[in-house]
Amino acid sequence: MLDFVKGSTFGISGIDGEYKAYDTVEKSWRHLNFLEHECYLTARTPEY
Repeated sequence: MLDFVKGSTFGISGIDGEYKAYDTVEKSWRHLNFLEHECYLTARTPEY
Protein backbone atom coordinates (compact mmCIF):
# COMPACT_ATOMS: atom_id res chain seq x y z
CA MET A 1 0.00 0.00 0.00
CA LEU A 2 1.28 3.45 -0.92
CA ASP A 3 0.57 5.89 1.88
CA PHE A 4 1.61 9.23 3.39
CA VAL A 5 1.84 10.72 6.86
CA LYS A 6 -1.15 12.74 8.09
CA GLY A 7 -0.47 16.47 7.57
CA SER A 8 1.94 15.94 4.65
CA THR A 9 2.06 18.57 1.92
CA PHE A 10 2.32 17.95 -1.81
CA GLY A 11 3.47 19.98 -4.79
CA ILE A 12 1.43 19.94 -7.99
CA SER A 13 3.27 19.91 -11.31
CA GLY A 14 2.92 23.28 -13.02
CA ILE A 15 1.35 25.01 -9.98
CA ASP A 16 3.34 26.91 -7.34
CA GLY A 17 2.88 26.13 -3.66
CA GLU A 18 2.38 23.17 -1.34
CA TYR A 19 -1.04 21.68 -0.65
CA LYS A 20 -2.53 19.26 1.89
CA ALA A 21 -4.80 16.34 1.03
CA TYR A 22 -7.78 16.58 3.41
CA ASP A 23 -10.13 13.99 1.90
CA THR A 24 -8.70 10.79 0.48
CA VAL A 25 -10.10 7.69 -1.15
CA GLU A 26 -8.40 4.29 -1.43
CA LYS A 27 -7.90 3.10 -5.02
CA SER A 28 -6.37 -0.05 -6.55
CA TRP A 29 -4.75 -0.50 -9.95
CA ARG A 30 -3.72 -3.68 -11.75
CA HIS A 31 -0.07 -3.55 -12.78
CA LEU A 32 1.79 -5.79 -15.20
CA ASN A 33 2.32 -9.31 -13.91
CA PHE A 34 5.53 -10.11 -12.07
CA LEU A 35 6.49 -13.40 -13.74
CA GLU A 36 3.34 -15.50 -13.20
CA HIS A 37 2.09 -13.43 -10.22
CA GLU A 38 -0.64 -10.79 -10.50
CA CYS A 39 0.41 -7.38 -9.20
CA TYR A 40 -1.94 -4.78 -7.69
CA LEU A 41 -1.07 -1.32 -6.38
CA THR A 42 -3.22 0.21 -3.64
CA ALA A 43 -2.94 3.85 -2.60
CA ARG A 44 -4.80 6.62 -0.82
CA THR A 45 -5.35 9.43 -3.31
CA PRO A 46 -6.89 12.90 -2.93
CA GLU A 47 -10.64 12.84 -3.51
CA TYR A 48 -11.80 15.17 -6.28
